Amino acid sequence: MMHHPPRRRPWMNRRVAAPPLRRTQQTLAAVARHGYFRLVMPLRVLINDRALHRRKTGVGHYISELLTGMPSADAGVCYCPFYRLLPVPRRRVRPVRPPSPAGPPKRWPSGLRELGVSTYDLALRCYGQVRRCDLYHEPNHIPMAWPGPIVTTGHDLSVLRHPQWHPADRVRWYERDFFSSLPRTHRFVTVSAFTKQEITELAGIAPDRIDVIPLAPRTTFRPLTTSQWRSELSTMGFASEYVLFVGTLEPRKNLPTVLDTYARLPSRLRAKHPLYIAGVAGWGDNRISKRIDALGIRSQVRLLGYVDECLLPSLYNGASALLWPALYEGFGLPPLEAMACGTPVVTSNCASIPEVTGDAAALADPMDVDALSSLLERVLSDADYAASMIARGMERARQFSWQQCAGAHAATYRRRRSPRDTGRL
Repeated sequence: MMHHPPRRRPWMNRRVAAPPLRRTQQTLAAVARHGYFRLVMPLRVLINDRALHRRKTGVGHYISELLTGMPSADAGVCYCPFYRLLPVPRRRVRPVRPPSPAGPPKRWPSGLRELGVSTYDLALRCYGQVRRCDLYHEPNHIPMAWPGPIVTTGHDLSVLRHPQWHPADRVRWYERDFFSSLPRTHRFVTVSAFTKQEITELAGIAPDRIDVIPLAPRTTFRPLTTSQWRSELSTMGFASEYVLFVGTLEPRKNLPTVLDTYARLPSRLRAKHPLYIAGVAGWGDNRISKRIDALGIRSQVRLLGYVDECLLPSLYNGASALLWPALYEGFGLPPLEAMACGTPVVTSNCASIPEVTGDAAALADPMDVDALSSLLERVLSDADYAASMIARGMERARQFSWQQCAGAHAATYRRRRSPRDTGRL
């Protein structure tokens, strides 16, 4: 009796197709890893990306990094941005140039601004409903009316805590719309534990309704070789060593103290390290030029105005130190960006800044000019101290990433989607 080998099934001769049983097993394994809804029903999130239409500052970068990082952090979350659908003229990299002597750009009348915001919100809401979005994320404090769940990000409450630092119409807008919008929000995101505490105290939000999700320096902020950053900065007439400030020129950034601290340095250090101030002109910055003249440091201070984001890494890398004595911050990205580039940081010991910088920065009272100047002088004069700060700063910066930030946002969205999380305030 002859024994014949078992007959091969057609699928056995194909290397690509697996048997139905194996495909079923693979599908079940994927469901176990990611969940059924993540595979077949992605979570559609309407995000208000209006801040992308102007020069990017903190909120604009926050939105941009979420849109970029979410696909790799959680493929089951699908953002539905609105502004990116509109035709946007391509912006060229602008050369560094000082702010206009006329001061910051004039603000539109409050009535026209409110009309523009209302019109935009109406279009955004219609778009979100057409796309059948499951959830609306407002990344900048005050959400519009939306028929479904809302997640709102609070960066800081300086408008309410220190109204003297802001234009009167902005304060009126917050006082009128911020508190009335709170009942619409189902879950809150804050960028620091400090801001969580502020929202709990000033707005009465229960702490368990707030998720703390730190921001991060972008991946472009990293150490560069000397030849790399010098090749970009040399054409602009930059010195090889300098002290740097980065931020919008507004009262809470404490520019008068920046200038006083720098002026208190020994003349030999000021001659070697000019002060470069990079930032767009904001409200209430008209005292800066007068202060420079009064201190007699006009020849050693350079106002750079808005610096394009592609030039900022080189600007940080070339700096001998970042001087950043801000009075109030919900997070404070510039110190972390400087640390990621290997630049020592002298900054404030108040608000969220110690939470962000840890022991990797030199901290002092933002109004104590003597203490700030002493720390800055040590960074510029003591190479060993500066090197230890650089090492600690780079290690600290590595603890933050936009991948983690995006993943934590996805968890917040899903937490809100869960039927067990239905409450509000």
